[in-house]
Amino acid sequence: MEKHKKPLSYAKRMSWGRVIRIQRMLKEGYTEEECAEAEKISVRNVRYIKKKRVPADVYIQLEEAPDVQAFDDREARSKLKMGLGPLEFVESVDGLGFKLFPMQRLIIKAFYGIELEPAEKELLETLKKAGKTTWREGEKYTELVLMVGMKGGKTELASAISLYEEYSLFGLESPQAHYNLPIRAKESR
Repeated sequence: MEKHKKPLSYAKRMSWGRVIRIQRMLKEGYTEEECAEAEKISVRNVRYIKKKRVPADVYIQLEEAPDVQAFDDREARSKLKMGLGPLEFVESVDGLGFKLFPMQRLIIKAFYGIELEPAEKELLETLKKAGKTTWREGEKYTELVLMVGMKGGKTELASAISLYEEYSLFGLESPQAHYNLPIRAKESR
């Protein structure tokens, strides 16, 4: 049996792990309602998962993944504290697992101030001379405006950046303090 070419992302491993756990529980005699309660999902989803076929190559990858046995929120949070940078988050299997085009990669590097390779700097300087960019080395950016043609990868790039921004918030002890927002006291019930 040949191994799956592309490794499964962390999210896919968790998702397939849930499917396998539910199917095993059903085989062991648990009711649909008990499975739904154990996994905190609806009975309708359990019925859908019951019919789902898990590819053999996924089983092989899950056997090698120690983090699949039981999904635990604390485990997911510890993954978040790994501190992946923007490119690692977007491209690695522990992040989004996207395959970026070279220009998308360059845009992320320029936006987040990641060190550019000489060829990338040269390209940005050429674009600057042509009036196609306002990028300046060493400057910090909080806004990104792109003018890209149809099918140019705008949606994937915008998704990747917004998800990375959300991911980075999870790593902060207090996002409110970081952004100088008032912190409300917890209301007693």
